[in-house]
Order: sequence, then C-alpha cells, then structure tokens
Amino acid sequence: MDGVLFDSEPYHARAEKMMLSRCGIHEELGEQAGKSHADIWTPLIERYQLKISQPELERQQNALTMQLMRADAVPLHEGLKEVLNLLQANGIQAAVASSTSSDMVEEMLSYYRIREMFCCVKTGSNVKRRKPYPDIYQAVLRECCVVGDEALAVEDTDIGMRAALAAGIPCLGYRNPTSGQQKLDMGTATIERAEDILAFLTGIA
Repeated sequence: MDGVLFDSEPYHARAEKMMLSRCGIHEELGEQAGKSHADIWTPLIERYQLKISQPELERQQNALTMQLMRADAVPLHEGLKEVLNLLQANGIQAAVASSTSSDMVEEMLSYYRIREMFCCVKTGSNVKRRKPYPDIYQAVLRECCVVGDEALAVEDTDIGMRAALAAGIPCLGYRNPTSGQQKLDMGTATIERAEDILAFLTGIA
C-alpha cells in the first residue's frame, strides 16, 4: 500500500526517526521501505531492552505518520483514482494487501475516501507472517475467490514483490522514487505511473 497508493514512505521514515529519538536510540537503520514495523522494532526492543511492546511502538509510529501526512496534505498518486474507477466500472475486483496494521490501513483508506473501492483489505493484523511471506496475498485470493494467475499485484519494494510471486501472483514493479533502490526486475514488468497499470491490462486483454 505505502508507495503504491500514495507517497507515504518519506513520512514513515520521518516518524521512525522521531520514534527512535523518543526511545533514546541513536542508530541509523538504513533503507526500511517494504519492511513491517514488527521486523523493524522487534530486534530493537531486544537490543536496547525497551520497556514498551512492539504493537504499542507500531501504534505510536502509525499515528505520527498519519499526522505528518495530514499536515502536508499528501495526495493519492496521480491517476490512481481513475484506475480504480475504471476497474470498478468493468467489474474487476481491487484489493489491498499490506503488512501495515489494520487500524492504520483503514484510517488511510478512509482519509482518502477510497475504502469502498476495494472489495477486500488484508493487513499484517490478519496473518501470522507478513511480507515477504505470501500469507497476506493468499488471504486476499481466498476472500476474492480467485487463483494467483487470475490476479495482478503492484508492488514498489522487492519484499512486497517476493510476497506476491510466492503466492503465485504476477506482479508489476512500481518504481516509486522515494522507496529507495529496489530490485523489481523479478516481476512481470516495471511501471512508473499509476496509469501504466491500465496500459498493461489493455495490452494483455
């Protein structure tokens, strides 16, 4: 979701730095795009013996991220609403598969007023293993009653792409400039704009 629907990665990074400072941690974590909060915070809790749970750290970071995005009025990616409208008009199901927790995902989709455009929303709160494991995508396939090769995923990180491919779903690599250096060449194709999704679908129709 982050980096595909809207450019939230820089805000996650800013919120993460604020949270590290709050916890008294002065460590450069490097590129974190695509990683779940659990994968980021769990080793830090152990390393620094933090007296706060991973879910609470995740909740606080998500709240900061949303606050920062609201303050800057971060828009949806250009052309995304048109893509969703066209899919809906043609009876094509759209779903969200995100490692982020459900409360954050639902708040963001509601904030952008696009929640009703997705027939299914599965998050890190719904599965035991988050990306790069295929569990979230497998949950989406089950709810949408489709098999992997009947679906198409769009991911801006290699972690997300590995999850989609492991679930048997063809995947477009979305080159988001703020998602860092990602290895997306394992996918079906790469795109740079949301409207490129429609061009790809038209080309294989």
